[in-house]
Amino acid sequence: MRKSDPKQTISGHWRIIWMALWDQEYIDLVEPGCIKISSAGDGEFLFGVVSGGFHVNSDSTYFDSTWEGAQECDEARGTIDGSVDTEGKLSGTIAFWEGDESEFHAIRVNSRPLSKLI
Repeated sequence: MRKSDPKQTISGHWRIIWMALWDQEYIDLVEPGCIKISSAGDGEFLFGVVSGGFHVNSDSTYFDSTWEGAQECDEARGTIDGSVDTEGKLSGTIAFWEGDESEFHAIRVNSRPLSKLI
């Protein structure tokens, strides 16, 4: 099986540029909203006062996973999915179990190996 083009895989550091439920001011409240996925498939995201961790197959253009983390000081969990389109943008959904669900769009921040960023 042929490996995916590294520029089109989900691994990398992604800057969240849009969410359906929250404006950019909230997304960047603590620090710039982002999704990071290592080449080993360890993922994390942060937007507003929400953060979470997840694990995926990073050698793909699509992922679907559950996440666990925090919303302010409270435990939080849910699902996250995303895919890289032909233009290289990551789009998907972050959902809280029994709560809000928002679509997102993100752009790749850089092309350095994420293992050096996390």
